[in-house]
Amino acid sequence: MTNKINALFKLWKDNPKKALLCSYLLALVITFAFHLFMSIGHLAAFQFNIYESKPLHIQDFDPVGVEIVDDTTVITTTEDSQLIYTGNVRNIKIKCEFLQNPGEFVSFYNTKANGSFGMHQMLYAKMKDGYYIFEYPLGTRQVRIDLGVVPSVTVRISEIQLNDKNLAQMLGYTNSELFYLFTVPFVVFLLLDTALELYHSIKGRRKPSSNPA
Repeated sequence: MTNKINALFKLWKDNPKKALLCSYLLALVITFAFHLFMSIGHLAAFQFNIYESKPLHIQDFDPVGVEIVDDTTVITTTEDSQLIYTGNVRNIKIKCEFLQNPGEFVSFYNTKANGSFGMHQMLYAKMKDGYYIFEYPLGTRQVRIDLGVVPSVTVRISEIQLNDKNLAQMLGYTNSELFYLFTVPFVVFLLLDTALELYHSIKGRRKPSSNPA
């Protein structure tokens, strides 16, 4: 075991740039494999009808602090107005217009369909082709769409699409994933470099034990 560590230390010190490059390549392979695995699960879930692709309407949601004016218009009545949908959800695409500034437009999710939502389960929408897109983790069974933090905001909703089957969303990298992909391998490289230096330093100071005569 000691010989292997020494060999690793020598290889690491002789080729630090190669070691750093290997760290990034390993991280890229791991994240790509993870995305590929998730994509297979994504497709399998649609194949076995776990996720149903269909249009939704305002009436399909449970309103909390929301006044439903008609089939396409709602008005927020509190500082925490919500639309809650219960079911297997992978993503939701919404095309809507806020006639006043809502302050924020976010969504929450949970996997138990029990009405409990934590801050760690909050998502921000992505904008694409005029749609707000919320993408949820596998296993999501209930979502809450917060229409803002300001009362008396009129929202005109022209389209809601549930579970759009889009493989590109699974294979693509989010901004946070790209951030971790660039930073984590470098941090791991520094930590491992420090650990090897420390091990080599301790080993160098250790005196060999002498056998009694």
